[in-house]
Amino acid sequence: MIGLAFVVGMYALYHGYKKHHHKTLPVVFFSAGISFLLLKELFHNYHIWLLIPAVGLIVAAHYINYRLCRKADHCHASDCTHT
Repeated sequence: MIGLAFVVGMYALYHGYKKHHHKTLPVVFFSAGISFLLLKELFHNYHIWLLIPAVGLIVAAHYINYRLCRKADHCHASDCTHT
């Protein structure tokens, strides 16, 4: 399930990166969140302590991506490939 979440999440973030804002911050946050999820599976005693930052980072990544996509002036950029 974590692998599927990673693939779907990266697709959404890649679309925003490639087609709109060209910023890596959402990808960094998302990767850190997925890393916490993987660590949660390895260290069961710290389940809640790893789950909370994992969810926070993943949600923050998608929110930042959303805000950057809304703010991007992609229609006037010379490297715009958005159709």
